[in-house]
Amino acid sequence: LREALADLPPEPSALRCRVTVALASEEYYTAPFAARAELVAQARAMADELTDPDLVVDVAQVGVAALWTASTATERAEWAAESARLARELGRDRDVVISATLQAVALGEAGRPLEMREVIAQARVDADRLRLAYAQLVLDGLEIPWLAMAGRFEECAAVLDRMRRLERTVSLPQSEVAILGAELVLTVWTGHAADVVDVLVAMEETDPLPLTAVTAALLCRAGRVDDAREHLRRYSVDLDHDDWFSMLAWCNAAEAALHVGDRALAAGALARIAPFPGYSCSAGSGNASGPVDHYIACAHAALGDLDAARVHADHAEELCEQWQIPLAAQRLRDQREHFGY
Repeated sequence: LREALADLPPEPSALRCRVTVALASEEYYTAPFAARAELVAQARAMADELTDPDLVVDVAQVGVAALWTASTATERAEWAAESARLARELGRDRDVVISATLQAVALGEAGRPLEMREVIAQARVDADRLRLAYAQLVLDGLEIPWLAMAGRFEECAAVLDRMRRLERTVSLPQSEVAILGAELVLTVWTGHAADVVDVLVAMEETDPLPLTAVTAALLCRAGRVDDAREHLRRYSVDLDHDDWFSMLAWCNAAEAALHVGDRALAAGALARIAPFPGYSCSAGSGNASGPVDHYIACAHAALGDLDAARVHADHAEELCEQWQIPLAAQRLRDQREHFGY
């Protein structure tokens, strides 16, 4: 892609635009956010200058993925919504679904689950009609944790069964990971974290994702605080990343820090999540785990600032009610009672 950019004429063209935004996406894990954002901005400017609506849709879909961090959730939701609207006007039904799926994911991250559910409902109808298997898988994986936090376990089981049937009939990238994540979420929210925590422990040395904090927090939920403390001694928690998975890792670091009494880990996690009150703790399109405010409260409590912890915990309870996730609210209340904030 870099060689292609060097060889292409410098003036704006559809091909140069596509290569530019593709490079931003391909460099997601290797280039700094600022470098990717600059490439995406160049591609958007070219698409606008060329007044090519089809190109605008394509740039939006790839650009949203290239800019996937917690801080861009609102921007991504708006950009994906505009892309879906434009695709609908162009009669590009497949791209309406793709853009709407990206919009739904970003809305969930941004703490707007009621809007997210509306977008999911319409996108699923269209995805089923067009038999877009990957969109179906993403939409189902996105919805399961929210259904679980609402205590709607029969619906969760039905959606999970649908994901499994789809995975058996169509070969999809990362389908096994998506299904495993959904199974773990459902097991945890039904109160059986102890049944699955060792699965994450076993993945620690083989999975490229920064799972240490997530595993430690789940060990604490399973009542194995000493094991969590040992896990954190054995594996270092890396908070120095900012991608689609980071919010889940940062928030779980705060919760684990509270349970094991690690003030340094709490301070590091707080620095990462403090800018995101009102957002949802999640890993991109999966593993939604309640308001970020809950985890901000955990970090403050771990640092001994119980007044600040109470303020954020109160807000988290309000959000749980607004978002209609009573099990997340109950988990927060149990934690507040246990730690006295």
